Amino acid sequence: MPFVQQAVRPITMTNTIAIWLGLIITALLATDYVLYDWANTLFLLRKFMELIEWLAFWR
Repeated sequence: MPFVQQAVRPITMTNTIAIWLGLIITALLATDYVLYDWANTLFLLRKFMELIEWLAFWR
């Protein structure tokens, strides 16, 4: 029997998924603010800036 490739439905961003994602991100940021005084967020932002500078070097 020959291999028949089925059509793959693309995964779309629904309103429900967007709301849950927003709530999760907001909860994580609020937790970082209350418990760690933005330490984790600042660490990630600094690492992201280093990544952007490193990528700009290869441009």
